[in-house]
Amino acid sequence: LPLERDHDHKIELEPGAQPIVRTQWRLTQPELDELRCQLDYLFEKGFVRPSTSPFAAPILYTLKKDGGLRMCIDYRALNRVTIKSRYPIPRADELIDQLCGAKFFSKIDLRGSYHQIRVNEADYYKTAFRTRYESYEYTVMPFGLTNAPSTFQLAMNDVFGRCCINALLCTSTTSKASFMSGGESSRLRSNSFKLFLTTPLVLRIADPHRPFELITDASDLAVGALLLQDFDEGLRPIAYESRKLNSAERNYLYEEYHDSKNTTTSCTQDTSGSNKTLTGIAKHYYWPHMADDVQKFVTSCTTCQRMKSSKQKKAGLLQPLPVPKQPWQEVSLDFITELPTTTSGHDAILVVIDKFSKMGHFIPTHTTARTEETAQLFVRYIISQHGIPTTLICRPRP
Repeated sequence: LPLERDHDHKIELEPGAQPIVRTQWRLTQPELDELRCQLDYLFEKGFVRPSTSPFAAPILYTLKKDGGLRMCIDYRALNRVTIKSRYPIPRADELIDQLCGAKFFSKIDLRGSYHQIRVNEADYYKTAFRTRYESYEYTVMPFGLTNAPSTFQLAMNDVFGRCCINALLCTSTTSKASFMSGGESSRLRSNSFKLFLTTPLVLRIADPHRPFELITDASDLAVGALLLQDFDEGLRPIAYESRKLNSAERNYLYEEYHDSKNTTTSCTQDTSGSNKTLTGIAKHYYWPHMADDVQKFVTSCTTCQRMKSSKQKKAGLLQPLPVPKQPWQEVSLDFITELPTTTSGHDAILVVIDKFSKMGHFIPTHTTARTEETAQLFVRYIISQHGIPTTLICRPRP
């Protein structure tokens, strides 16, 4: 067992919390065999001991990267009633920033790191878990407890100083170091690591005294960025960032216009009214009738008319025209064009409809017929038979 320290893990429960008991899930035969082996190992090391605790957490197994089985204890219910520790966990990127100037690095990864810290003896019973064979409780800090990272970080800071959870990185500006193993194979491995670590594709440690260069890129699906620094051998990457855009971000980046303070040049920039526009121009220029020209420009500005809100009363829904009181009092006129040319040379039809009786006249004509020709047809076929209508409804021809 590890030595007792000031930083032994304590499990403080919320006031009124009751013992947590959860039913054990069914395990497969390979998982039961692995459980037996791991329990024997933990018991032999003194990391667990038989328990009669009122607490009981279930166990389950997950696959490791190498295909092996990893035993996990489900402490989620216990974590919900545990008073949370707020001891700060260092950010990995901040630790990397502090490596500027170091030339040699030694990395240490702690094996079974949590098992190197004991649980406070008064809290042994709270770590109890049940198995098919027996109930056990931990004497060392198990994986899965809510405050375990904080306890371990406190111990690491007290012993080693700068580190991140269970990874230690020793740095120095000289190469004074001794290796616990040597030989030709170690030298070859060392050289291969040196070659890999000195390739340009590996991220460099940021130097705050050198200028930074930021390169960004985006598409309708994702955004990306690359942070570079100019070293003696040229630009080298410091950090990468990329992510996929969600549906809302894809809309406001490429389809919707947003006039915000971050917009330096508006794609729909308009004028500020005739008075403000005239005041701004008059500071630098003058010409005769300048006020009239500015007023005419502002009132005819297409962007202004399209973007500014109307000050008039909103128009209602489209309303049908009133029904006339007698036939041929109101008539509608339109053209059907681009028809196949007849033997007489006509390729369009002049359609005249009486709004009262819905009676229609279909007069052959030409697509290129001018206004005078249309008027002559109207007099010949409509006025000569039905008289002069009081209202003529038609749309302008293109």
